[in-house]
Order: sequence, then C-alpha cells, then structure tokens
Amino acid sequence: MSILELLYLEETPADAVISAVQLWCADNGCDISSVKGQLAMSTAVRLAKSEAISGPYLSNALAQAMAASDIVRPKHVLVVEDQPLIALDFEHTLQSEGYRVSFCATCAESLTWLATHTPDVAVIDIHLKEGPCVALAQHLLDHGIPFLISSGSAKSDEHDVFASGRWLKKPCQPDELLKNVSEALSLSAIDQMMEREG
Repeated sequence: MSILELLYLEETPADAVISAVQLWCADNGCDISSVKGQLAMSTAVRLAKSEAISGPYLSNALAQAMAASDIVRPKHVLVVEDQPLIALDFEHTLQSEGYRVSFCATCAESLTWLATHTPDVAVIDIHLKEGPCVALAQHLLDHGIPFLISSGSAKSDEHDVFASGRWLKKPCQPDELLKNVSEALSLSAIDQMMEREG
C-alpha cells in the first residue's frame, strides 16, 4: 500500500489509522515499514474507508481483521519462473521478509504442486519454456489465489486470464515485488473477512 492512500482520508480518520497501525505494530513486534506493517496499514485504511470506523474502535477492528487474516503464519508464495537467476532473486527477496517460498520451473510442475498445496499468493512468469501458462493462471483464478505476473511483454498482448493478476514489468526491483505481494495479500485478507461477515 502506498502512504498516499492516507491522503484520501479526512485528517481525523488518517490520524486514527496511523495510531491504530502504530499500536498494532508495537503489540506485534514489527516496524510499520515491514511487510506486516504495510499489510496493517492497508487493512486500517480500507476499514476506515469502507466501514467508517475511527478512534479506538479502529484499533480493535484492525486487531480483529489482522487476526482473521492469520498474519502470524508466514505467508506462502509460489514462484513459477524458468530463469534460475530471477527465481533465486525473488526467493531471496521474499525470504528476507519472512515469506515461505516454493519454486516451480514449468506450468505442468506448478499444477502438480497445486494439486496438494495452496499458496497465499503466486508470482508467475507468463512465458515458460513450454509456452504460455494460461492453465496455471486459470487454476489460480478459479481457486481464489491472488497472483502477480512477472513479464517482459505488454499486458495487452496476452490472454484475458492474465488481466486478473497484478503486472510486474521485468526486470522487477525488490521493493516493487514486496509492495505488490503485500498489497495482493492485503486485498485477499479483506475479501476473505468480508465473505465471512457476509
């Protein structure tokens, strides 16, 4: 989440969001700039916008939403990439922020892995050695698994199923990868919370 999202809130709700996130981070031993802190910030902003919650109620709602998102469990990222150096770079970047990472080099291998595992988010390259991974993207979409697309090609040139993913232009900087993974997880957590409440 960008800190710019706070600009779309009134001054009082923005202050409440910052206070709630600082309190949550202090209670959970993390920095506001960490992946967990950014997830808390995104969650607090969305709660303030959608539920019009403010003041001390926002701190309680944030704590409940973060608990519901199972933030204490390390998030599991599936990386599907056939270029070893890029895969290692993604793995190192993600692991340094506390994510669990699994790696597959082909669409077939990833679909076999997904038959028995469910990641929290996936980072996929569109064009693998065996061709476009349309079946993989469709599986992720059908199972509600958010995904990011790491590609050097233009978005408009690809199959429609890829429009459901977040686009990362190759080469992708570590900060950009972490920001997009965090935002995808945050949106997924909010969607799951709203489904439970609905």
